[in-house]
Amino acid sequence: MSEVKTLSPQEKKEQFIQSFVDRFETELSGTSLTTTFMTCSDAPAFGWSVEENMYMPLVASRLREKGYLVTSKVNWGVTDWVIAV
Repeated sequence: MSEVKTLSPQEKKEQFIQSFVDRFETELSGTSLTTTFMTCSDAPAFGWSVEENMYMPLVASRLREKGYLVTSKVNWGVTDWVIAV
């Protein structure tokens, strides 16, 4: 029998961030030059993802390191992210 490995909180965080980075790279690998994404600072109260809100700055940093242009603008607690090639 194979054992199921339980991920540590740090490994789960890293896996989530990497899947997010991969998602944006996939979206930008086709004909699209930009993609947008929104996060909310009051995430749990409005049904938004807490993890996406917490980790998006790290995702943005990693995308910038890979040469993508990432900008953000906050309006009424919602952050609009724009990722461009």
